[in-house]
Amino acid sequence: MFLGPILTSELWNDTQNPVHSERPEKSYYSLLNRLGYHKNSHQILFTNDGRTSYDLIGAVYVPTDNRSAQQRQLKIISRLTKQSTDAGEWYDEVLEHEGKIIYHALIPYSNIKFMERSISLIYTAHEGQGVEDFQQLVATNAAAYQTPGIYPSDMIPYDCGEDTVIRFHHYFVPLSLSLKNQSLSKKEIRYEYVIKAFRRDHVDDLVYYRLLQIPPITQGAFRVCKGAYTLQYTTLKGEVLWTEDFEIE
Repeated sequence: MFLGPILTSELWNDTQNPVHSERPEKSYYSLLNRLGYHKNSHQILFTNDGRTSYDLIGAVYVPTDNRSAQQRQLKIISRLTKQSTDAGEWYDEVLEHEGKIIYHALIPYSNIKFMERSISLIYTAHEGQGVEDFQQLVATNAAAYQTPGIYPSDMIPYDCGEDTVIRFHHYFVPLSLSLKNQSLSKKEIRYEYVIKAFRRDHVDDLVYYRLLQIPPITQGAFRVCKGAYTLQYTTLKGEVLWTEDFEIE
């Protein structure tokens, strides 16, 4: 999830992260209920820590057998307005809640039947603020989730300094790995896969991270600066299935 223009670099320079995954305050649950969310179908990804002039909620829809939860999710989608660019699509609405402007967006990232998944972003603007910047942020994330293998250039986690040459690293996951779990039933498939790349001498310096649907894509590309890197294809639980080292000159 890219939150760059909203959670600026100054906020990350502190010892306290600007977002957290602890249990949200009651006011957040009140808003989620107002928007139609069901407690059995969504998990809170993050909320902001109160140091900003706005409120922010990120939640993920998890497929469930709870019929009431399924119906409420469908009602949310049917109520929202579909938005799209050449690179991605999402659903959104703008409304007022307790005197504040709310921008509510839902971004689909898996359309597999009966396993549909989406991420909801809910932005509460304080007095005098608009929602245009946040809508652009939603569009950027929608493009990242729905354009296989391409990591938008404005989502690079660090810049290349004076080096302005654009370079892409193209990767190919061995076909035998991508086909490994295709014969499993939907109930047997318990996790997705991840492609991630990091600097070889600094594993915390992540330059690419992408969740892969089932069956996962076998190739992709991402922008990267000069340097030595390691690329890994793993399960969501962290089991490394395939890895390669590469250098960009």
